Amino acid sequence: MNFVSTCAAGLEDLVTDELTSFGAEISSSRKGEVRWSATLEAGYRTCLWSRFSSRLILVLSEFTIDTTDDLYEAATTITWEDHLSVDDSFAVDCVRTASGPGTNSLYGALRIKDGIVDRFRERHRIRPSVQTQRPNVRVYLQVHGTRALLGLDLSGEGLHRRGYRLDSGPAPLKENLAAAIMALSGWDGKFPLIDPMCGSATLLIEAALMKADSAPGLGRSYFGLFGWRGHQKSVWDELVAEALDREASAREQKWPPLIGYDGNRSAIRAARKNIAQAGFADRILVAPQELHHLKNNFGQTGFLVCNPPYGERLSDSQSVKHLYRHMGDLFQDQFPGWKMALFTAAPDYADRFKLHLDKSVKIFNGPLVCRLFSGSPRAASVPAALREWQISKAVDQDSATELGNRLKKNHRKFHPWACDKKLDWYRLYDRDLPQFNVTIDVTPPRLHIREFPLPSGKDPRSAEERFREVTQTVRNLFAVSRDQVMVHRRVSSRKGQKNRTYRSKQTEIREGKALFLLGGESDPETTFFPDQRFVRIYLGQVVDRGNFLSIFDTSGGSAITVALEGAITTTTLGVGARNVELLVNNISRNGLHPDNHKAVTDSVMNWLKRGRRQFDLIYICFRKKQYRQTNSSVFKVGSDHRFLIDRSIASLSESGRLVVSSLLPNFELDPAVMDAYRCRTMSKKLVSPDLTRGARNFRCWEISR
Repeated sequence: MNFVSTCAAGLEDLVTDELTSFGAEISSSRKGEVRWSATLEAGYRTCLWSRFSSRLILVLSEFTIDTTDDLYEAATTITWEDHLSVDDSFAVDCVRTASGPGTNSLYGALRIKDGIVDRFRERHRIRPSVQTQRPNVRVYLQVHGTRALLGLDLSGEGLHRRGYRLDSGPAPLKENLAAAIMALSGWDGKFPLIDPMCGSATLLIEAALMKADSAPGLGRSYFGLFGWRGHQKSVWDELVAEALDREASAREQKWPPLIGYDGNRSAIRAARKNIAQAGFADRILVAPQELHHLKNNFGQTGFLVCNPPYGERLSDSQSVKHLYRHMGDLFQDQFPGWKMALFTAAPDYADRFKLHLDKSVKIFNGPLVCRLFSGSPRAASVPAALREWQISKAVDQDSATELGNRLKKNHRKFHPWACDKKLDWYRLYDRDLPQFNVTIDVTPPRLHIREFPLPSGKDPRSAEERFREVTQTVRNLFAVSRDQVMVHRRVSSRKGQKNRTYRSKQTEIREGKALFLLGGESDPETTFFPDQRFVRIYLGQVVDRGNFLSIFDTSGGSAITVALEGAITTTTLGVGARNVELLVNNISRNGLHPDNHKAVTDSVMNWLKRGRRQFDLIYICFRKKQYRQTNSSVFKVGSDHRFLIDRSIASLSESGRLVVSSLLPNFELDPAVMDAYRCRTMSKKLVSPDLTRGARNFRCWEISR
């Protein structure tokens, strides 16, 4: 008998090796299919045991076509009575693998159907019925240029359907593709296996099926061969009995841990259903967990396998880049010495995984060109610690200026303080001198210089000279290259226009566990509020795995911080539309799941009035006197903050707390708020002394019922 096994492009070698082990004689192989010959028993074994094939076709006829009439004529010459009776149902599927004569696949299938029906009518006066869902016999037509193949689909449905998938998350892997990933990964079933973004657990289940020596087809209730008149039931039953014996023997062996995590709780619920249905509830453990919290508690040797998101939309690509880099950093830190297999449809970003590659295999996931990268983490580079970031001992005379002396004075004051507080950065200069209207942040291995608007009446040419003096002085003092000095310059977008933008390279700043973006085409203050540093740290200390809401913290910095400290969900309310994408990117760059951490552009008061949920911790950050909510609505902090606090308190859980901070000059809480609630002043505790200008107006309170 002659057969065709179809598969995902890139899996032909795996399918060939598998078929050879079943007793097949391979005749040819091309993209997406392997042709072979063997006994019917080998065909049955393929249906039951193949982990990588998509369908199994029993070849009935191959012929040349010039028009679709040739399809009809070929169909009428086959003795269909050997394969189905007039009481049976059938369906015809047509696949075109290369352009050629004829028309579309639907019409090709129709011509074959007509040929079958007319043959039965001519000989028996009655015809079998057409049934698209689970017919007794499924006819397969393949058209490749001027060549056509007609056969029976003995699989009936795709062989990837194992029968265990009761529920799935977004974009699940087909089971046979997951099996191929596990086979190519090199996992031998002897070491722990972890999938940190397991989704519906397809990779873990396929790994367990391999470890259990379990035939993938045992869980299926339907094959196309069951309704075929040539079906030999005794042969099939013997193969099933053999498969059950093999599985029972393998399950008695010692198993390593098989662990899956996912930040999406609904995905974990789906995974548990699928695992139970597959019969591995006692072998596979899955739990909800953000990627950032992944720890190696399993030893120095193991396997990590993952199918991370790849970003279907252009807006997703930046998030994917940041996520992949975070994964690379995490793997370097937690899993040195482990083997890893990462399957992605974004291979251009694969260098961010930071792997020593052993193998890179191209595999098609439907129309998507994907790659499986396998290897081990590269040794982590040691970043420059803040404690080691010192002013150069070989300072030239040009730095002995008023600005240079002020920077050296501030360094002596704030550098030891930052090291003592175990901070990752500090502000070296905060517009101390009126002629140098900039801030300078020390963020090893870089420094950040931010320029502020010129006071009215100042000569732009003079400002340009002073800015060059700032950059040169900083480079001389710290003996750094030009690339290590990140500049955020304020320039007019059009002559005479008041609106201004910042132009710089995008870079990151680290604060504890969190990474924040700086720079780009927007004001860096919208991407990171340095004056709220100790507020964020405090929020992270008190969040205690609850639900968190921030209001007017448009940077999303507080949400990132508390999420990394264990908050289950975060909501950032009052964020501008241009900052939503930035926040999404920051969520990904910190290894957090976007389903658990949302940004809301809705009107703050309207959103709170709808009383969507209760929160354990709420943070309000006032940085402007007013916030536009809608085209006709403006939130004025001075007159409206009392109502916002009332509404926020109403949204708190029984033991929840509200933290309010302000950078507005002379801002104080409404006396009615002080009378209605318990208010504790936190200003002195949470002010950052290196931010000298901002510290003047900094106010902070903790409020509870």
